[in-house]
Amino acid sequence: MRAHSGYDRARLQDRMNLFWLLTNEPRDKMDNVKWFLEMAFSKKTRIKYRDRFGKIEK
Repeated sequence: MRAHSGYDRARLQDRMNLFWLLTNEPRDKMDNVKWFLEMAFSKKTRIKYRDRFGKIEK
């Protein structure tokens, strides 16, 4: 992957997680979406606006 420079490496783990979600069991994609949404909404955490939408330092 290091030989290719045409992608953003900063979010690579997020894209790999999404790929895993879409390619693994159950094969019904809607079940995967349902599982993801249930997991996302059941987790109790706070994301600060500044952390999510603040300036990205390079």
